[in-house]
Amino acid sequence: SEEEVDMMISMLDTKGDGQIGYPQFKAMVESEDPANENFLENEDFNCIKDSVVTQRRAEELEKTSKKREVLSRIAGTCNLVKGDVTRMWDVLRQRAFSSSSKVTHDSFKLGYNEFTEIMPAFDNTSEARCIFDLFRNGKHLDGREVVMSFSSFVDSRNEERCRLAFDMYDEDRSG
Repeated sequence: SEEEVDMMISMLDTKGDGQIGYPQFKAMVESEDPANENFLENEDFNCIKDSVVTQRRAEELEKTSKKREVLSRIAGTCNLVKGDVTRMWDVLRQRAFSSSSKVTHDSFKLGYNEFTEIMPAFDNTSEARCIFDLFRNGKHLDGREVVMSFSSFVDSRNEERCRLAFDMYDEDRSG
């Protein structure tokens, strides 16, 4: 059935792109019991899987490094201070809490236009676009992640950053 094919693909999909390669397919076909998830313990398959994981990790580290570089440069260029980060969070929080009676993770999603309204004035729109593209997941980004990231580049104590992070993710305000 279609559900079984989808399940098979998800079991073998090491890249997360909804497709399987020949090595994964071969491992499944040659397995005595492909319904058992252990059939992926094949040495050749593990080598491929490890390579993909290593590549993904390298890509994540590269993206994190790029975020750090861009945020540091922009925070310095725009002379961001703790008050700017606090204002960004206040605007984001007011937007989230006024848009719905129940605040969820989605309440903090921002499209590009919403993002530029909340962020401090950048020297040019290419900086805003660069930040948006680095943080976005599809057409949106989580505004909390951007605000929290900027908080690392202004003069503030660890305790203040910790409180900010807690406040951001305490969606039901239960403390």
